[in-house]
Amino acid sequence: MSQAASDLGDLTLVTCKKGVLFLGVSEAGHDPAGLLTLHHMLPKSHTYHQISFSQQIKSHLINSKESGDMTVKLCVMGSEFKFLVFKTLIMTERGKLLTYGKLASKLNKPSAARAVGTALGHNLIACLIPCHRVIRAN
Repeated sequence: MSQAASDLGDLTLVTCKKGVLFLGVSEAGHDPAGLLTLHHMLPKSHTYHQISFSQQIKSHLINSKESGDMTVKLCVMGSEFKFLVFKTLIMTERGKLLTYGKLASKLNKPSAARAVGTALGHNLIACLIPCHRVIRAN
């Protein structure tokens, strides 16, 4: 686990050999919501690797329009469906909004809008997987 101060608050990064598991923001001195849950979700044998925040991640969080393309390995825990939801969202044009139904349709599962919402609700890397781009239809 690694922490860094930012204008947004304290950033906490948890990684494993496969990539970023968690990236959260909290007020100074507080654990970000979900970090304790993350520790309980991972197997006891899971190894954490401390890494420092790259300038690229900091730039992306502070001013995403100027950060360019960012290549960061992400480690998404969950089902194949959840992985596909996140992958499709990451591939969506920056700044574009989608509805849950539209994202479900992009996955060729037009009746899965609620499942898309559930997957996005369990996003532990919301700073890098932009679930805030998905909105209700009405």
